[in-house]
Amino acid sequence: MSLETDIQANTAAILELTAAILGNKAAPAPAPPKKAAAAPPATKPAAAPPPPPTPTREAVTAACVAVNGARGQDTAKKAIKQFGKADMLKDVQPENFAALIAGCEAILAAPVDAEEAQDEPEL
Repeated sequence: MSLETDIQANTAAILELTAAILGNKAAPAPAPPKKAAAAPPATKPAAAPPPPPTPTREAVTAACVAVNGARGQDTAKKAIKQFGKADMLKDVQPENFAALIAGCEAILAAPVDAEEAQDEPEL
């Protein structure tokens, strides 16, 4: 493939993604290529992308500390209990780090309950 063909293909993909994100049903048609490109030589299929790295214990700790600061220690302990056998972060296994971080992010994104807000002292 020539550089121009690659650029046109990338432009078409960006337009399709933009249309999908904005909720448009039809994506704008990409500009036709200036020259007919010759079929590329047969190549072996691209390797699958590597799996995302396992989050570190430091990243999990930071997520739990953020929940502790925003919603209190009890809420942070409830999140940890979902993935460990005790209230301790050290009991959470590395294969559960990503899920615990996602759970902490969901807690932080959720609105504060009225009951929870009443428990917090006013400053």
